[in-house]
Amino acid sequence: MAVEDRLARIEERVGALEAAIAELTGRVEGLSKRIGDLRNDVNHRLEELSRRMDRLEGGMERPDDRLDTG
Repeated sequence: MAVEDRLARIEERVGALEAAIAELTGRVEGLSKRIGDLRNDVNHRLEELSRRMDRLEGGMERPDDRLDTG
């Protein structure tokens, strides 16, 4: 009986570890997606800034024009 009890406890612990690993993996995947979204947003805003700077240098836009926030 003692061996069976130990095996049952080991199986429970392995199951708990597998669940924890799955949860952490999901969190990492979620964070990776969020980082990708943020990177895309930053790239979009940098492109917008670059276009605005080009227009300012060409005299096509007033310096007080606001950046697109959407």
